[in-house]
Amino acid sequence: DWYDAHYYEKGPNRNPKGPLEGARKVIRGSGWESEAPLLRSAHRLNSDPLNRNHSLGFRCATDAPAMSVR
Repeated sequence: DWYDAHYYEKGPNRNPKGPLEGARKVIRGSGWESEAPLLRSAHRLNSDPLNRNHSLGFRCATDAPAMSVR
């Protein structure tokens, strides 16, 4: 996902999907060598999209199908 420091100030309140473009990417979670205070799945930071190192991975994600509520 692209990073925008001000996206949540101007984006939709419901189901925000993030900016469509940008100069930096969002990194979620932590790597095996992270310090203890940063070792959590909710950790977020931004990085140059060309950044490469051994502690960066990837995740697969998709939108969930809509469900009806009874």
